[in-house]
Amino acid sequence: MSCRNKDAVEQSEAFTDEAERLAAAVCRGFRAHDRGDREEAIEAFSIADRRQFAHLPESKAREASVAYANALFAKDDVEIDHLSNGGFDQQGLAATDWTPVSTQFRVRASIVGMDPEYAELST
Repeated sequence: MSCRNKDAVEQSEAFTDEAERLAAAVCRGFRAHDRGDREEAIEAFSIADRRQFAHLPESKAREASVAYANALFAKDDVEIDHLSNGGFDQQGLAATDWTPVSTQFRVRASIVGMDPEYAELST
């Protein structure tokens, strides 16, 4: 294997390792959210957001993670009112006010410089 090919393989492996690390962090964030552990969710999402939004200071990337976690917990608050017999009232959910969720996604979009439509598409 040429030196050039060896470098390419090593770089590819490094990218794969980093992608796996970030994906695992996002999964930890969702699991923490599922357990109701807001701070752990924020910490896990922050790992991915610091890399994903590397153009931002670390404090801003964390603010984006906080907004993401807030959106997930706001979603839970909206959904709980429409939970019945282990399922969701789909009509009730369709008619409900999702503003608390979309607001947090708008905050996240604003922090990272994302298209504001992200908020509506993510809600």
